[in-house]
Amino acid sequence: MNLQHIVKEAFEVIGIEGTGDSSEGYLWVPPLWKEANDKFNEISDVVKLEADGRLAGVWGAMSDIDYNFKPWDIRGKYLAGCEVTEGAAVPEGWVKWKVPSFRYVTAECNSLEYGKVFQYILKEYFMEKGLTLAGAVHEYYPEPGNTEKLCLYFPIEKL
Repeated sequence: MNLQHIVKEAFEVIGIEGTGDSSEGYLWVPPLWKEANDKFNEISDVVKLEADGRLAGVWGAMSDIDYNFKPWDIRGKYLAGCEVTEGAAVPEGWVKWKVPSFRYVTAECNSLEYGKVFQYILKEYFMEKGLTLAGAVHEYYPEPGNTEKLCLYFPIEKL
């Protein structure tokens, strides 16, 4: 398993937001992605790009229901979207979050390994390293359109 400790400065994501029971994310999160993907052209002019023209970030950002970026409790919020340039205008029907700067442990996985990797990091890796979860975990998709390859971002320190 490829684990890294990184710092990611605060960033903005425009996406489609939903709220639901944490135990039923598999039911209410996929429709958010469908809607975001179907309407992507509405935010294509404000997405942040890498030097080579690739999208800088496709994110499944998460927060507690009070927008404090704390881990989900019984319910949580999810934002299916793209990283955008700072101060980007938000089209009607979309939502923008400013994700605070954190130090993260990142773990690459695919959809089949997701639950196993998630539990390993929280139950074994964190205990071995003396770490605690400092916020909600985010999903980063390094290859837009490929939902099978993702990287989980576990916040360990708010900066």
